[in-house]
Amino acid sequence: MKSYWQSFWTLLFPRICLDCQQTLAEGEDLLCTTCRFDLPVTRSWQTGDSIVADKFAGKIPVASVHAYLKFRKGGKVQHFLHQLKYNNEPEVGPCWAVCSAWN
Repeated sequence: MKSYWQSFWTLLFPRICLDCQQTLAEGEDLLCTTCRFDLPVTRSWQTGDSIVADKFAGKIPVASVHAYLKFRKGGKVQHFLHQLKYNNEPEVGPCWAVCSAWN
């Protein structure tokens, strides 16, 4: 019975993707599958090329520095950070953790 009410509620108030604003499918959380796979993942932990490490060069000693996502002005990552910080969307943080576990 509970699933009927949830379905009815979703019909009235559909959950939408934070990025493309399309309706989320069953099992999607905050990001649709298309947007999730379109995230600008750096994969620097696999390639060994770390753009972030250059920022720390000569300033502090570090063994390894990696960034999960690439930040571009006006891009998806900036939009998500803005949602997290200013639009009271704290669930964006755990969503990134789940996304990173898939990669």
